[in-house]
Amino acid sequence: MSGFATWRALVDAQLLSGAEHYTTFRKVPSQPTVANVWTDLSINSGTGNPIPNYYASSPLISATFVSNEGLFHGTPVSPAKKYLSRMMITMAPTGTPLPMTFTLCDYLLYYPFVDMDNTDPQLLTNSVALPRYSDGLNVKLMMISHTTYAGGQTFQISYTNENGVAGRTTPLLTVNTAGNAYSAVAGGPVAYSNGPFIPLQQGDLGIRSVESIQFNAPGGGLCALVLVVPLATMALRGVDAPSERDFFTETPSMPQIQDGAYLNFVGCPTGSIANVPLFGDATFVWE
Repeated sequence: MSGFATWRALVDAQLLSGAEHYTTFRKVPSQPTVANVWTDLSINSGTGNPIPNYYASSPLISATFVSNEGLFHGTPVSPAKKYLSRMMITMAPTGTPLPMTFTLCDYLLYYPFVDMDNTDPQLLTNSVALPRYSDGLNVKLMMISHTTYAGGQTFQISYTNENGVAGRTTPLLTVNTAGNAYSAVAGGPVAYSNGPFIPLQQGDLGIRSVESIQFNAPGGGLCALVLVVPLATMALRGVDAPSERDFFTETPSMPQIQDGAYLNFVGCPTGSIANVPLFGDATFVWE
């Protein structure tokens, strides 16, 4: 089990050692969404806290995130280990996007401004490597739109897997036709399948870096390729009650939060989330 072994150890860390950080968040997404298409709430966050992340850096060159610009989990604690202890999520009183699933991720690095109209191979530059989870195990890949798009075109991605083997390729995938900015534009060979993450070549369990991407037809828009590690998933079913989870008592293990982690959410609504305030809090502890 990852985390505290006993209630006493947890309470002692919080009350006696002060090894606890409490934080809040409030987002007001700016872009509309459609049912069953995942949206990246790190960029689709409009006003509020944490501040929006726009994947705005040099095109096709890997870049990392600033930890303090995500959901703030406190300062580094090494050699201690930090864990997510509890979290609460609720939403303003409108049922438009609910029920909605949320996945908290550690965002590792990204490659911005991939041109979804370009049918030539687009070679990516790995100027920086993974800052955490350096072996790539359990690292997932997302494609997040910078803009609106038409979609419908197929594509493949070449990458290096968790064993350091380069030249691995995804299945032939299809960009969905939802067309919404800040959405996960392809999660599988069928629109809306496989959640927000791109399926890898059979047998691969993670990804260290991306090498290239090629579209077989123009489909409009720009997107970013984003490497993340999913940490926790929660569901908000209605506006009449928040979604709360105690990760010490309700899950087999507590999600570990590495020093320098940039934390934010992806979410799957059942309607438009535009201008609907989303807020909550989280508690982190370490030992």
